[in-house]
Amino acid sequence: METSEKQSVEIAKTIHQQLMGTGATRVWSWGANSWTAVPNGLLFKVQGFLFKGHVLIVLKPNDTYTIQLIKSKKIFKEFTDVYFDEMINLIDSNVEYTGANYEDDVNKAVYKF
Repeated sequence: METSEKQSVEIAKTIHQQLMGTGATRVWSWGANSWTAVPNGLLFKVQGFLFKGHVLIVLKPNDTYTIQLIKSKKIFKEFTDVYFDEMINLIDSNVEYTGANYEDDVNKAVYKF
């Protein structure tokens, strides 16, 4: 079943609210920008330590999401059957968070005044 443009915008808003409501600080750490409503989902750009490209999140009929990391118009990674409360950790661990070295990576990347 195809969704209307209005429904797609509402779905995109809901996904955005879910991301920001459960992890706004981490979303901004990805350098997330260029938020765009797409059929049944949301597309945005990221510039993380681990991945630079686009993230596409699409709502599926079973009320889960498919998340794709897209680089140079090709799917780099895809995750299916993702629940909304899993999105932040899944995206963060594939876009930004470098593990034990994360604090050092951030300190190296931040301009010192």
